[in-house]
Amino acid sequence: YCCSKACLNQLISSYSDEYKETHFVSLAPSIVKTKMQDYIYSQDELKFPSLKKFKDLYSNMQSPEDAANNIYNNLNIIKDIESGSFFDIRTIDN
Repeated sequence: YCCSKACLNQLISSYSDEYKETHFVSLAPSIVKTKMQDYIYSQDELKFPSLKKFKDLYSNMQSPEDAANNIYNNLNIIKDIESGSFFDIRTIDN
């Protein structure tokens, strides 16, 4: 999972160098409640000690719809991020 995120960041950076007319940003939308998160939540804390921290966050995770709305509502900020960059939307003060 971490390797795929690092690969995506590098791919976005490379694309921004190759396709100057297009704006690329690797966007971290925050923690989103998805089926993957549901699966992780169902696991045993005894097998995965770090799961408690995750379970504490679970009830406050945003829905995919809320994440999409947050991105949409902040496109004016996102469009000004340097092309090829990584951007964590949680850094925006809403």
